[in-house]
Amino acid sequence: MSRYTFIASSDPLAEIDLSGFIKLKVKDIKTMNPQPKGPIPWEELDDEAEVLYAEKETDLGGLQIGRCENPPYDLDFYIQLPKIYWLEGNFDERWTNQLMEYTKTKIPDGQLVELWSIWFGDGFQEIAHKQLERGQIDGRDLQRLATENLCIHLR
Repeated sequence: MSRYTFIASSDPLAEIDLSGFIKLKVKDIKTMNPQPKGPIPWEELDDEAEVLYAEKETDLGGLQIGRCENPPYDLDFYIQLPKIYWLEGNFDERWTNQLMEYTKTKIPDGQLVELWSIWFGDGFQEIAHKQLERGQIDGRDLQRLATENLCIHLR
C-alpha cells in the first residue's frame, strides 16, 4: 500500500515549492568553492545539464504543492472537486507551519478546499472527514494526514 496526500479545490490554487532544492546547471556547480560531490564526477556531465542541489540536508522536506497530472487509479472515487494537487513534504513542524501559512495567505475566502490523505493498493478505503474553519486548523490536524485516511474540509 502507498499513502498519497492531496489538496483539492473548487478553483485553481497557487503552486509552491519549498522543498529546499534549487536547480543549477553543472557549469555553476563546477564554480562553487568548495565544490559539492555528486553521484558521478561533474566533468563527465554536460555543462548545461540541470541538477537539483541543496546546501544542507536540514533545508529539505518543505511544503510542495503541484498539479496532480498523473493521479492514482480511482482517485476520482474519493475526490470530487475539480482542481487536484499533490501535497508533499516531510510532515514535520516546519512543513505544518508552511501549510498553515499557505491556507491563510494563498487561498481566498469562500474557496472550497479539502486536504486528503489516502492509502491506495488495498481496495476501497474508508475515509474519516473533519470540517474546520481555516483559522481552526492546527498542527495535530495536519499530522493526522501523515498516517490516516482523512479528508479535512476547510471553510
